[in-house]
Amino acid sequence: MQIQDRDKKNDSRPIQEQRFPARSKILLVLASNELNCLLGQPRQEHKAARRH
Repeated sequence: MQIQDRDKKNDSRPIQEQRFPARSKILLVLASNELNCLLGQPRQEHKAARRH
């Protein structure tokens, strides 16, 4: 059982898939922050996005 559990942990692709959405969210936040700076919009919207 322990060996199978180790194999499952090694093949734990869903964990990596869970990490990618987090990274994509960070990239989206950074991109939105850059867009807000370029458009000259206030960062209050960015702070509100962080709360979600």
